[in-house]
Amino acid sequence: MIASIEGQRALRALRGGALLDQFLGYADPSGPPGIAWVTVCPWRAPETPRGFMVTLFEVVEVNDFFERPSLERMPALDKSLSRNAAPCRDLGLRTDPRVALEFAESITGATRDRWVTLYKLERQYDEWVSAGRPPLR
Repeated sequence: MIASIEGQRALRALRGGALLDQFLGYADPSGPPGIAWVTVCPWRAPETPRGFMVTLFEVVEVNDFFERPSLERMPALDKSLSRNAAPCRDLGLRTDPRVALEFAESITGATRDRWVTLYKLERQYDEWVSAGRPPLR
């Protein structure tokens, strides 16, 4: 089982500049086969307030017999996105890390006890596949 960060540790990680991810499982069980994850990351862009951006990624799950591409290299589930566009949509910017996590959890079904830092998202996905793709939300 992947060591996730939760509660105060997750808040400290965000305040310290870390990006947090959470694998969500199936994007939409009633739609085409896709998987999703959510990211909360520090945001510092011109002409916007500093804060924490909540972003939802939805991709087509590619099951190549020889090699599975990384999650970031899987094609966007939304066919209207250009080929070079990121397979994501920004859900909102929040100025407080606690509010950003609560917003991400309320809008995507993420849970407080499953946030991971960068590079552990792939391991969450692998564990989900190994467990038989159970519902996560």
